[in-house]
Amino acid sequence: MSDKLRQATIAALKKAYAGYLDRDWDRYRESLGEARQKINVIRGLGYDPDRMGRELEVLYLSGEELLITAFTFVGRPYEMRMYYELAEYHLTVLPSKILTKDTAYLPPDVDLIELFPLPEEDPEEAAAEFTRAMDIYRRITGGGDGVDMLYRAALACQAGDPRRAHYYIDTARAEGGAWLRPHADRLDERIRKMA
Repeated sequence: MSDKLRQATIAALKKAYAGYLDRDWDRYRESLGEARQKINVIRGLGYDPDRMGRELEVLYLSGEELLITAFTFVGRPYEMRMYYELAEYHLTVLPSKILTKDTAYLPPDVDLIELFPLPEEDPEEAAAEFTRAMDIYRRITGGGDGVDMLYRAALACQAGDPRRAHYYIDTARAEGGAWLRPHADRLDERIRKMA
């Protein structure tokens, strides 16, 4: 019973992640809700001779769910960091199996200026907070390299500082994986058109 529920939970979380990448927020929310419901069922299964195993399973699945939920707050670094901190606490034994080193962090054709709006608070502090959040994400998944540099580039672009934005874009390209480069290229092209 528990094994089937675990597999169904992981499948729902993968579906939620796919919804995030496709910008299909209905599928994202529905799949997250389904995963949370299944985690609660596993939690309430009652007596288990391998009680510790079930508790670890619930912790692990809750950590995966928190990681996927954090995509709700991309572009809001303070909230994002809180979710990553909770996910890291839950994933103390096992790293994420859903989000890994090679997993794309950003949807394929997303507009980074729209995704990363200029924050109301100090942009430098928001950028530092975004980096702190991504440091936690990297510890959990091994991935996400360069995303914080794209965030900084988007903020610099909105602040009217193309030279600084280009510096961050180049740094993102150097740090990030293959999935990140098209994002860097599109942002770079947008900045060149603005100049």
